[in-house]
Amino acid sequence: MQVALGRSDSDEIRNGLHKVSKLLCGDAGHCVTNMPKEEAQRLPLNTRL
Repeated sequence: MQVALGRSDSDEIRNGLHKVSKLLCGDAGHCVTNMPKEEAQRLPLNTRL
């Protein structure tokens, strides 16, 4: 998750997200979106490893 968001300001996908990635730990993530439920469930983020 940290890599996806960006670990530094030079590789973040949006301004300031590297600050959030430093607070993440563990092996679970949370996805927040304004997409309809059906569309969000089709995203690959909902797969379990």
